[in-house]
Amino acid sequence: MKKFFTNKYKLQYQQLKILKWYDQWSENQSSNPDTITPVKNVSQGSLAIPDKWNLTGDIQPYFWQNDAYQKWIKNGNKGTVKVVTGAGKTFFALGLIEKFQCLQNDLHVAIVVPTIVLMNQWFEEITAHGNILETNVGRLGGGYHDGFENNVRILITVLASASDKLADTVNAGDVGNSLLLIVDESHRAGADKRSSIFDTPRIASLGLSATPEREDSDQQGNQKYDESHLGRELGKIIHELTYADALALNIIPPFTIEHYGILMSLKERGTYDSLTRYIRNLKKELEYCAPRNMDFWVWIRKESKKDKGNSAAQKLEKNLSKRKGLLYSLPGRSKALKALIDNELSVNRDAKILVFHETINDIMALYFDLVNSKKYPVVVEHSSLPDSIRQQNLELFRTGAAQILLSVKSLIEGFNVPEVDLGIIVASSSSVRQRIQSMGRVMRKHHKQKQAENNSVIQILYARDTIDETIYGKLEWDKILGAGANKYYHWDDISKPPINVDNPPKRPMPEDTDINLSDLSEDALYSGKYDGIEFSCDTTGTVTNDEGQMVDFPKELTEKILTIKGAGRFKVTRNRFYCLVHLNEINTWITKFVGVLNHLPGPIEEPEETVSEDWVNNPDNIGQPYPATILEIQAKYKFSQKRGGEIVKKVPSGEVYARGLERADDPAKGENADTLLKNIKRIHGTGKKINKLIVTLQGHVLSKYEGKYIYIGNLTAGLEFPR
Repeated sequence: MKKFFTNKYKLQYQQLKILKWYDQWSENQSSNPDTITPVKNVSQGSLAIPDKWNLTGDIQPYFWQNDAYQKWIKNGNKGTVKVVTGAGKTFFALGLIEKFQCLQNDLHVAIVVPTIVLMNQWFEEITAHGNILETNVGRLGGGYHDGFENNVRILITVLASASDKLADTVNAGDVGNSLLLIVDESHRAGADKRSSIFDTPRIASLGLSATPEREDSDQQGNQKYDESHLGRELGKIIHELTYADALALNIIPPFTIEHYGILMSLKERGTYDSLTRYIRNLKKELEYCAPRNMDFWVWIRKESKKDKGNSAAQKLEKNLSKRKGLLYSLPGRSKALKALIDNELSVNRDAKILVFHETINDIMALYFDLVNSKKYPVVVEHSSLPDSIRQQNLELFRTGAAQILLSVKSLIEGFNVPEVDLGIIVASSSSVRQRIQSMGRVMRKHHKQKQAENNSVIQILYARDTIDETIYGKLEWDKILGAGANKYYHWDDISKPPINVDNPPKRPMPEDTDINLSDLSEDALYSGKYDGIEFSCDTTGTVTNDEGQMVDFPKELTEKILTIKGAGRFKVTRNRFYCLVHLNEINTWITKFVGVLNHLPGPIEEPEETVSEDWVNNPDNIGQPYPATILEIQAKYKFSQKRGGEIVKKVPSGEVYARGLERADDPAKGENADTLLKNIKRIHGTGKKINKLIVTLQGHVLSKYEGKYIYIGNLTAGLEFPR
């Protein structure tokens, strides 16, 4: 019998349902159409737990998976595996559980994942291939409230729920002495509000991520991850596998990454440049008041949330968002996308195409554009769609009724994607992690292949001469993806073929380990990355770290810093200890080499003894190093050359000056001020310039000079200032 409701009409019906949903969703974007009905303790447990677990079926592990397991054991049953998306992280974890259960017969496992989708996928993976019954696998989060009671041996939990409940759940089940904690996409657990999962008692830990390092940190590389909170809790990076490695091991198919640089219109360029200038000036203003011991952008986010009204931090975030919105919604992206789709379908009419974008509104705008053209078999996937529509969309894509799947970030992290021929990243953030995960959705081996040599192709659109190019300067992509995998194009006119270019829009600057000391000279441009540990040098040559502690720093280098740049911040590289300064010359930031240290400088160890009264009262000690530990500071002042010399105190309305004997109501305080000024002028006469003053709890006045506190005088009565 002939079927009238064919795949073509199924797709059209689904597209109409999506349009109907979007009309309703747009009316109230704050609503949550994907509400999950809570389910309480659905796992009943079973006594039939096999003596030896099998979670991987008959599938044989890759060599890297066996190698990584041995490294994990040698590292004391803890460690982080840094492996690209699509290379088998989940299968590795299941194999590790199998092997570890042979050593720990009473094993219990807690698997922490960032999303409900991932929680359900882990549940399906464990129960589909192994000999563990569904009733022995629990879930926590997304409406589930299981624990380790009723013979539950594996508990899969969403990160948000794990942060609140996992430690108590493990303690309630009394399974801490047999627990293996696995954190999937472990970079997500690095935020302070999520780190309470590490209060969970356990005997073993495993972290899984393609990019475990936190991107909101200035710490870079595996070594710094190992020293981070995540690295200490989960274990250092014990195994790493790049896309180039996975390709060499035949884990993923051959692939090509095509990068297309599109142009903005003159009007778009004008708006972009105006926003960029405003952002640059605002950022420069805020950097002056940002705390040194906190990442600048973390501080901005906190300030923006804390302040009410039009604070500078809020203005910065607002304009950053406006500039990002301008880039994401460029009409040129939609035109280029359709040209790429048309080209693919012209050579492979059955092609399956996966498209990534950054926001729901932008992906829906693309969806409307493609649907209205009435020639593209397209569906859409994002987190705000109801479950029923999402599942049907994916099913239509799997069966080929829909050949194009538009997606937002929900598809990037952990979602099992059907076989695709082409991936197109229409727009993306500057996140290296997101770029790697997006590519991993496409670069997978599939059991069913249409041809013997199945190459994956990923096409990336970026706006030329904008912050879109920043990501190319963050990583040496040829090292990660393999030489020859990347092809670069300029696409000035979408109606014409793109023009091949030899190089990416940017390349990362060399690390200090890539630059030989013999190639450097003092006060010359430094070609490497301005990166390392930050310090600050004041006008006296005193160097402090980001906690305000004075640092033992070579005098000859501080003199060079003051000559080349003047007072301010500078950096010492982590590996070769190059001393660098950052300068703004003719609206361009440059880095200069100052010199090299033998080791990373540390805080000065001050003497422990207390200063005697005889020492304080000896006039010969004025201007000499202070011989005691500074336990606590009670006041800070400044010396000013105004009116022959003044001691200045900051107040909310501005500044006030200490009164001398002629003007003070309290003669003792006035005498203290005069004596202090006389001592400062005496010290200036020796060539030591004093400006910042501190007063200890004992009343001793000190100032930093060349990395030491020097003694200025003793306030027996204090100072008097106008009210």
